[in-house]
Amino acid sequence: MGEDCENVAREINFIADFLARRDVDEPIRADAVIACACAPPLVLDAVREASLLSPLLLISGGIGHSTESLKQRVRERFPSIPVEYRAEAEIYRDVLTGEFGVDLSKILLENRSTNCGENAWESQRALDRNGVSPQSILLIQDPTMQRRSHASFERAWRGRDVRFISFAPFTPRLENDGTLEPRGQWSFSRFLSLLLGEIPRLRDYGPAGRDFIEHVDVPERVIEAHNRVKEKFPDFSQR
Repeated sequence: MGEDCENVAREINFIADFLARRDVDEPIRADAVIACACAPPLVLDAVREASLLSPLLLISGGIGHSTESLKQRVRERFPSIPVEYRAEAEIYRDVLTGEFGVDLSKILLENRSTNCGENAWESQRALDRNGVSPQSILLIQDPTMQRRSHASFERAWRGRDVRFISFAPFTPRLENDGTLEPRGQWSFSRFLSLLLGEIPRLRDYGPAGRDFIEHVDVPERVIEAHNRVKEKFPDFSQR
């Protein structure tokens, strides 16, 4: 890999480090775990591990832009799990209970949300309907969306006595030979479009978050890295 490609990989990894928010190095016990259903297979493994430590797991996800990718991953890994015409949360539940042995009685579903902001609001409503008011929530999401999801949940719960603890299941790395690690989570084009799409969302929502998210300080160094990668891959800046 040439020097220019190594520089681009360095910038991509810098952005990935910022987006994959991790407040803890491994799952910890909380009053509840909220898992936003998404396509990368390793997220499911992290949700299983986290569910063993906490009394309640809420899975959030209707049908959105990642649903087809999730269905394909589940078909490949767990062919006995039905995926057609089903919400992401329902697919996650069946994998976790049927393949990983997670106790069904500790799971709540939110199957209405279609995007990151709705994950937060609909999760809050689902907990309210069930009379649950956790004071600590371990939040698990696609690593490229972890920081924005955290800001979305903080906005939805504004004024409530709750602490969100972000746990991105892994931090993606682009190696100097062009390999995306860990392997098998996204295609490179999908990963790059996710990565480049996040920084404008975090910035364009502005200091007040346009009522979608709480304000996120995006370091100038991250903005510079985003601009350099966007120049290199102009066709991947939207998703």
